[in-house]
Amino acid sequence: MRAVGPALAIARATGQRLTPARPWGFVKKLLRVRLAAVGLGIVLLFAAMAALGDLVAPYDPLKTNLREVLRPPTLAHPLGTDVVGRDTLSRIILGSRIALEVGLISVGVALVLGVPLGLVAGYYRGLVDDILMRAIDAMYSFPTLILALGILAALGPGIQNVMIALGVVFTPSFARIVRSLTLSIRETDYAMAARALGVPTRRILYRHILPNALAPIIVQGSLAMAFAILAEAGLSFLGVGVEPPTPSWGAMLNQAYGYLARSPYASLFPGMAITLLVLGLNFLGDALRDVLDPRLGRALGLR
Repeated sequence: MRAVGPALAIARATGQRLTPARPWGFVKKLLRVRLAAVGLGIVLLFAAMAALGDLVAPYDPLKTNLREVLRPPTLAHPLGTDVVGRDTLSRIILGSRIALEVGLISVGVALVLGVPLGLVAGYYRGLVDDILMRAIDAMYSFPTLILALGILAALGPGIQNVMIALGVVFTPSFARIVRSLTLSIRETDYAMAARALGVPTRRILYRHILPNALAPIIVQGSLAMAFAILAEAGLSFLGVGVEPPTPSWGAMLNQAYGYLARSPYASLFPGMAITLLVLGLNFLGDALRDVLDPRLGRALGLR
């Protein structure tokens, strides 16, 4: 007889984690993947720029100089100047802070909203699941930027509203993934044993099911952050995102768009910054997926 089976299963589930118990060991394993090392290096570079921006920026990113308008790269201005003479390098350095801040907080909002929705829908199923999933399907029917524009039309422009709008836009992705995993995990031996022993639903959800869904959530978070940075740049390019004169890579592209023939550098370098950071996050997300579970690549999908 295996009378202790359910109890052992619950004990194992209580302390089970999909990420390794020793973080340094996990980091070493991750860095063996070449893309992870490249992606992490790029992300850390931009993170350092964001953290030390005020110290390393050679000029005040908000100070204009009409005698230095649209200068090409020089020793004084390594990446040139913009349409009102501001130093492009300084604005890119400070813009990295905006990009990472928007990416992190919008993904955080999506996690706070999407994970509980997915847990509830997947665990209770039935009418609750139908209502929540139909609402999420309705959100999926709108393109990402169109939905974000609609939310910003109601809230108004500004960095805080951009974070909220993008967080709401990415909520369905997390809700769907967590719901799918919850539907599977709730039928495992340890989850059924916990229900049979009268463990409260809240404890089952957050102590037994959620820890076993962490790997897909981590991967989805890294990829969603890249999409959020792209979306913020797009919204700022359209003039409904971060308000000037705050340095934003999308706004820098918008301001330089009409001067491509005269000064391509004013558009080139902000575009390169967006591309590099998004590539770094995608490389890191792909590597996390491969290390945590190679099968996740077939289960995940961002719009």
